[in-house]
Amino acid sequence: MRLPAEMTPEVARYFRGELREARAQVLLDSEAFEAIVFVLERLGRVLKPEGKGLGHFGGVFCRLAELSPLAFELPEAFPDYHLSFARILDLVREGRNAAVHEGALARHVTNHAVEIALILEDALMPIESRVGEFMVRGPLTAAPWQPLSFVRQALLANSFSYLPVKLEDATDTPWRLVSDASIAKYLRAAGSGQDREQRLRTLLRDAIKSKLLHIDTPRCVRPEHEVADVLANLTSLPILVVANQPEELLGIVTAFDLL
Repeated sequence: MRLPAEMTPEVARYFRGELREARAQVLLDSEAFEAIVFVLERLGRVLKPEGKGLGHFGGVFCRLAELSPLAFELPEAFPDYHLSFARILDLVREGRNAAVHEGALARHVTNHAVEIALILEDALMPIESRVGEFMVRGPLTAAPWQPLSFVRQALLANSFSYLPVKLEDATDTPWRLVSDASIAKYLRAAGSGQDREQRLRTLLRDAIKSKLLHIDTPRCVRPEHEVADVLANLTSLPILVVANQPEELLGIVTAFDLL
């Protein structure tokens, strides 16, 4: 089976990114199912321009979802673990139409909306095997002149484990990774002669220069790099996707993006 004619690779890439971004919003607000619904409605209008609302898009969504085994094949094989895509879509539609959109009901609908997003993202997954098709574009970065208090905030607010940082005086690739683990160890290091408040005030570049803050050197690849090669050398560290000029960061790829 192939993507519908309306879903060019560019359109598929766009909506896969939009669904992923909507899921990220749900991480920040467990009742924010509308973020995913809005993306679904835009996707529905591409597949069925005359349709209005989730109730009109059920057929085209199911046909698209059939491209993923997560939609119907696996729910049939493992009904105790998975609901069919059609049933999940009905639950989201019914939950959205309910009068109460808060509390336990909203969180329940949100969980189902996330399931829909994951299935459609899988259905929209490219056949191509290049890293650029899977990367998260325009990733959030840390800057050497920022205080550790701000770097810590960025990690926690976005539920990130790593942030790329571009070093000012690197002789090879300028990019490094600062992790939540390294920040935690630095802020609470024993015998550093500083209290936690003072360490939070420390600029990232100064913490790096002190050698007390560990940073990792990531693998950097080009967008046209083969996914198979990346998987063969995949570790827990994110992989950075750079342009012809290594200092230009295009995207980031983690194991989650390749699942």
